[in-house]
Amino acid sequence: MKNHKYSKQFTVLLRLQFASIVTVTATMITVSGMAAIKLSNHLASPSLNTSKNQDREHLEIAYNTTSIPNLKYSQKIQNIVDEVVDIATKENLPTEPLSVSIIDLKTQTLAGYKNQTPRFPASVSKLFWMTALYAYIEKGMISEKAALYTPLCKTDICKLIQKSDNEAASRILDQLTGTTSGLRLDGEEYLAWISKREQINRFFQRAGYKGININQKNFPIPYLKLENPQGRDLQLRGQLSQPIRNKMTTDHAARLMYEIFTYQAVSHKSSEEMISLLTRDLRPEVWKQDQYNSVRGFLGESLPINDVYFASKVGWTFSSRQEVAYIATKDGKAAYILVIFADHPTYGDDWKIFPEMSLRVFQRMTADN
Repeated sequence: MKNHKYSKQFTVLLRLQFASIVTVTATMITVSGMAAIKLSNHLASPSLNTSKNQDREHLEIAYNTTSIPNLKYSQKIQNIVDEVVDIATKENLPTEPLSVSIIDLKTQTLAGYKNQTPRFPASVSKLFWMTALYAYIEKGMISEKAALYTPLCKTDICKLIQKSDNEAASRILDQLTGTTSGLRLDGEEYLAWISKREQINRFFQRAGYKGININQKNFPIPYLKLENPQGRDLQLRGQLSQPIRNKMTTDHAARLMYEIFTYQAVSHKSSEEMISLLTRDLRPEVWKQDQYNSVRGFLGESLPINDVYFASKVGWTFSSRQEVAYIATKDGKAAYILVIFADHPTYGDDWKIFPEMSLRVFQRMTADN
C-alpha cells in the first residue's frame, strides 16, 4: 500500500509535532489509564482473502490498541469546553443533546461535556469502519487492493472517508462482517446473520470501547435501492417506537482519532494512510467545488487556512450534526482533537454553530498562556 501523495507534508508536520511526546506515548500504550477517554476504478467492494475465509466466525480479530489513553483531566481544557456549551446556550440551542470532547496532544490532557453519553454518530461511524478495514487488510483477511489509491477518489475507501459515501460504506461493512442486506430472516438464520454483523462491535468492544454500537448501515443506499432500512436491516432496528441506532460517545471518537494521530491505530503505516484520507483542504476554492463537502457548516470552515492543518470526519442528518477533528497549527504550538455531537434537529438546521464553536476553541487553544 502506498501513501497518498498529498499526505507527505502533513505527515512530516505530525512527526515533528509528536517527537516531544514519543516517550509519553510509549509509556501510555502499556499502561491502562483512566477512562476518557489505497484503489482501482470502481472497485465495488474490498475482496476477501477466501483462503482465510473458510469459517469467518473463527477468524474474528480485535482492535490492536487495548489500553485506554493515559490522559489527565485539565481544568484549563474544561473551561474551553464550558465556553463551547455557553455558545449553544446563547444561541438558544438545547444543551442536553450536546456532547463535547477535547484532547490537547501537547499536554496529554482532556476534558468534556456529556462526553460519556452515547449518542447517534451518523457518518462518524465510517471512521471506525475504515480502521477495521485496515486491520483486516493487515491480517490478510481482506486484499490489499481495498486500500489502493487513485487520485480521482473512485474507490470505496476514498469515497467512504472523503465523500462520506453510503454505498461505499455499505459494501465495506458487508465485507468486514460477511453479511449482506436483504429480505427478512427468521430463526437461526437471523441469529447467525446478526452475530456476524455484531463482529464490528466486538472488534472495538474487546479493546475497551465499551457500549459502542456501529453495526447499522447509513441510509439511503442507492445501489440497493434503499431509502431507509428494509428487511433484515429493519429487523436490526428493533421496535420502531424505540429503534436501536448506532451509538458512541464523543470520548470514543476522540480516542480513536487520538490513536490514529499518534500512529497507534492498527500500525504506524496504516495510521499514516488513514491520516491521508482524513486530511481536508480548507481553501474555499477547493471545497466549494463539491456540493456535499465536509467543510461548510462544520468545524474547519472558520479556521485560518494559512495557519492550520486539519483532518476530520463529519456526520449530518436533518436532525443531527457531528464531527471529530484533528487540528494543528503549522508552527507546531498547538495540536488538539475536538469532537462535537449534537443530536437534535436545531443543530441539523444550523450551519453556523459548529464553525463558531470551533473558532472559539482554536482561539483559546492558541492563546498565549
